[in-house]
Amino acid sequence: PKSLFFLDDELKKIITKDANRGKIDIFIDIKSKGIYDMSLEIDYSLLDLYKNNLNVLIEYLKIDNNFQIFDLLAYDKDILSSKRVDLSENELFVTSCIECVTKASSNFLEMRIQEGYNIEYDLNTKLKELSLILDKIELVAKDVVNANVNSLKERILEILNQDNVKLDEDRLINEIVFYTDKLSIDEEIVRLKSHINLFKNILVDDISSGKKLDFLIQEMNRETNTIGSKSASIDITNFIIEMKSIIEKMREQVQNIE
Repeated sequence: PKSLFFLDDELKKIITKDANRGKIDIFIDIKSKGIYDMSLEIDYSLLDLYKNNLNVLIEYLKIDNNFQIFDLLAYDKDILSSKRVDLSENELFVTSCIECVTKASSNFLEMRIQEGYNIEYDLNTKLKELSLILDKIELVAKDVVNANVNSLKERILEILNQDNVKLDEDRLINEIVFYTDKLSIDEEIVRLKSHINLFKNILVDDISSGKKLDFLIQEMNRETNTIGSKSASIDITNFIIEMKSIIEKMREQVQNIE
């Protein structure tokens, strides 16, 4: 409520000690009967005036004897008025709010620490899964490249065996190198392994690492997509689908890391 805006700066200091990223909303519900941000003021002199002249008024105005105090209050609102109390001057209230939010922030931090351990375990498990799949891709990729190179060699030999074929050996060698480089996914695999190792190291650090991990997830996704686009192997395609699913789950978890 607006009456508690004066606590904003103090409460922000408390919260930012335990949280540096994301948005946190604080809801304060006042249940104590002894603390209000409104008070009632009674004009006793005016009330006495009505009291002393009430019978005269009833007779003169020919009002029913069942006249209620609420009728009087409705008739003259100056008798009873409300006034907003400045809660910032209530030392007990201010102290209670600060203590309550401090305790809530401390409990929040403990919960996040436990959640952090669970997320770390889950991410490490997924990193192991990625490494295993990457090892399988590496094995399959070698066979795929060798098969494609052998197929290319056979095709070249067929052409060479034809009559009247003139061959530029330098160009042929360059084309073969270009072709094999285009098929090779060695660089992507090396980079992915590097990203996985870096991811593990960042998880161990006791510093804010959410943004770093989020960036690494993007890089891992990019390398995985490149491998998928380079390979025509069904086996590798299936591995890539599995890896992308794991990386997406990791991305969702990383959003919960400060």
